[in-house]
Amino acid sequence: MSRVYEARSLGTVERYAEAMGKLARAGDYVLVIRGVPRSIIMSCPDGCGEMIVVNLDRRSGPAWCHYNIGDRLSVYPSVWRENSCRAHFIICRDRIYWCGIGESSAGAIDRSMKAAVLAKLDRSRSMHFEAIADVLGAIPWEVYWACNALVRENAVVEVPQGFFQLQTDTKSPPFP
Repeated sequence: MSRVYEARSLGTVERYAEAMGKLARAGDYVLVIRGVPRSIIMSCPDGCGEMIVVNLDRRSGPAWCHYNIGDRLSVYPSVWRENSCRAHFIICRDRIYWCGIGESSAGAIDRSMKAAVLAKLDRSRSMHFEAIADVLGAIPWEVYWACNALVRENAVVEVPQGFFQLQTDTKSPPFP
């Protein structure tokens, strides 16, 4: 097996069967759209050769959120195959970030994203990174990575997991 770190869009189709003939290598994906986005069909980026179906339609059960920004796909939450190869990964802007021991799942952290996150936080209450992403109209992964970068810079604290607020023991955050 050879893991890939880039997802490659092969366009859109209307039916699952049309997707199968297009996927040639690990990380290839197509978006199934029939009126609304229905699913993403992806050749497992772990290189096992199996196909992954990521449901995007809440009417048919639990569904992922997807974001197409600049024609690059992001999916939230992570994709975790609980059987077969057990791949666990994040897709953000057509990049694959592997989850697990020894893997780094932090993507590029944009300075403007950190500033936008800081502007939404205060010292008196915490806010979950998903809620911050909703308010900002941003990809949750990028907000999460920005929050963690701000924690490392001592501008923000995480209380409890996934919830962030401005650091309370300083007069002003060291950023922006």
